[in-house]
Amino acid sequence: METKASSPQRSYKISFDQAVDLIFAFLSEFELYNMATNEAIGGVLHKSSLETMKKSDVYYGCMSWFCRNTDINNNFPGFFLAFEDGEYDIENVPNVPKNEKLVYSSHSILYKQNSVSKREVSDFLKNGLSISPDPAKVLDKSDCVRILSQVALDKSGKSYNKYYCSFFENKGFTSYEFSDLLNDPQTEYIAYLFGYDDSTQFYKDTNRVRVILMGLTANGKPIALQESINSSSSILQHSWPPPPNS
Repeated sequence: METKASSPQRSYKISFDQAVDLIFAFLSEFELYNMATNEAIGGVLHKSSLETMKKSDVYYGCMSWFCRNTDINNNFPGFFLAFEDGEYDIENVPNVPKNEKLVYSSHSILYKQNSVSKREVSDFLKNGLSISPDPAKVLDKSDCVRILSQVALDKSGKSYNKYYCSFFENKGFTSYEFSDLLNDPQTEYIAYLFGYDDSTQFYKDTNRVRVILMGLTANGKPIALQESINSSSSILQHSWPPPPNS
């Protein structure tokens, strides 16, 4: 059954330092740290994998689904996002994908720094993320549904995420920022990274594990490190559900 949620935030933009803070917070959670070092703290896709396949009405965009694979007999990554594009009723959070085919990256990013600190996280990003020449892979909806995940349980036994999904609108009714990120000529790849935020009741009640989208150059360096003061942000985070405090 679908459940009601609030409208998307009108801006998805965050700064490089805010991204560092969110990733550091993810790594500061014991269970999430284990996932980041053994399964994934993110993945990388060529931007063409996330380009809009069609045009539609309002609230059309990019939906990602949290997937966690525990079956050693298949070839899926341990922890990853599966992406689809389409339109969504922003008053209701879906439980399963709409499309029969989704895309995902088989190239996972592991956190392998010597320690966990904001400086180490910053260096981890600044040094560049490894790029895979492999194209995005296709995931059947039926396989995706079998491995949908609320991420993990915290030390109190509560799931980190209430919902399985994270949505970035790209039509312009709410924001053009996702489209701007893909259309930026500097953007060659998109990294998705996992952050953690329990700073508001919105997040505590819904999804504390946050999806961060980061534009990368052809050599895997964050575009945010070379942006001019007038350039658009190349790091997005405030996905639905839910919106953060305005």
